[in-house]
Amino acid sequence: MPLRAKISSMSTLLRKPWTQEEFFDWAQQQSGRYEFDGFEPVAMTGGTQSHGRISRNLIIQLTAKLAGSPCEATGSDGAGVATIDNHVRYPEAVITCNPSEINPHLIQDPVVVFEVLGETSRYTDQTVKLREYEMVPSIKKYILIEQTKIAIAVHSRHPAGGWTVPADLKKAGDTLSVPEIGIELDIGPLYKGVKFKQT
Repeated sequence: MPLRAKISSMSTLLRKPWTQEEFFDWAQQQSGRYEFDGFEPVAMTGGTQSHGRISRNLIIQLTAKLAGSPCEATGSDGAGVATIDNHVRYPEAVITCNPSEINPHLIQDPVVVFEVLGETSRYTDQTVKLREYEMVPSIKKYILIEQTKIAIAVHSRHPAGGWTVPADLKKAGDTLSVPEIGIELDIGPLYKGVKFKQT
């Protein structure tokens, strides 16, 4: 191993991991958005106009569908979701039916989690976060939304544990059923204002 790599490796080992509270205190002073990998802050990559539109459309539709329900939807600018090893994630939308605020920085008992896939976040969303959310017992559905085409992958928790084979929705007329919270979402409106590249 080259000397520079050895020094870098040693300095990483010598650094003390942050606590969640240290991360929350620090993150509130930053202008950018960060997640927490259990050791240190990780910058969230910049989005696109399509990403922003889908995220906004998603929150609007969820808010309307959940009106009068004990459940509520929060966007990525709200509280985070604690996963394994003290990780803290900020999905595009998360639904909880537990209004308590034991920790104002963390959502209690998340039930459904949505992520909008980006070019730089795709691998993490489809693999790393898939495993992390699987380890949170309260999460019953993990929903991945493409931004370059109409395509949604729905991971549902199997009664015996783990995720079922994902259901794929690929047409504007498809309906996303979320029986865990008693709602259905129309796929078409999620992509309102999104312009796809011609192929």
